[in-house]
Amino acid sequence: MEYAEVLDLTMDLLCSMQPHIALPICEEVIPQLADDRWFPLLAEVARVLSGNGDIEALRQAERRLPGARAAFLADVATGDEARLRRLRAALTSSARRVEGRARVVQPTVLHGAGRLVFGEGCELGYGRSKGALDGSVTIDCRDPRATISIGARTTVNNNSAIVSEGPVGITIGEDCLIGTEVSIYDSDFHEMDPARRRQASTSTAPVVIGDNVWLGERCMIMKGVTIGRDAVVGAYAVVNRSVPAGAIVAGIPAKIVGSAYPERAPAAAAR
Repeated sequence: MEYAEVLDLTMDLLCSMQPHIALPICEEVIPQLADDRWFPLLAEVARVLSGNGDIEALRQAERRLPGARAAFLADVATGDEARLRRLRAALTSSARRVEGRARVVQPTVLHGAGRLVFGEGCELGYGRSKGALDGSVTIDCRDPRATISIGARTTVNNNSAIVSEGPVGITIGEDCLIGTEVSIYDSDFHEMDPARRRQASTSTAPVVIGDNVWLGERCMIMKGVTIGRDAVVGAYAVVNRSVPAGAIVAGIPAKIVGSAYPERAPAAAAR
């Protein structure tokens, strides 16, 4: 591979929270290809993301080079503001148990002590949807016992939030389409009792979303919900109970309004 290709790959790995793969490239491969003054800085970024470095060490590495911050960002980002924003989001992420590699299109913040699992070809953000240049996808698995998994070829569109307080987590199947600003939660987060409202809620229940499900813009999937494969959730719907396979639901709270299976659509619509 040429130097530019290796640098592109390294940046994509860092933006996708795969520092354990990027670090050997920074330390061993790049120095063999070019006399690159930035590779020590890239290596320090990789260490920070992997939990084996610290932000202060990164700042010190930057200070050793005159004008390092501006020059590094201009050089490494090669004028690509979107990539630069993805890297900044990765640097603010706290998650360390990341498995698989998603394609990161919109800046994505990964948080929590739980497990994050990404299937092959899944995508976080979509460049042609609204909000691509603003905000971020947020995935937060707070309980170390919990797992948030996103299946192969699933797209999570811009500014969506998937947050688990565990202890089980959230499972999203393969080939799903998740619209912009969708929220998926397995917790109430706060107590209903006014006297205890600032306390974290202990009321959690796992969320399961089947394969090939389409979640419309700004819908909300609440704790304890299972959505069957092929189902469709309309824009702005609030789903607080489980949805059968192939059902089309809409409204607040969401109700069945049709079927995604043509042979069942008339019967479903008549309900």
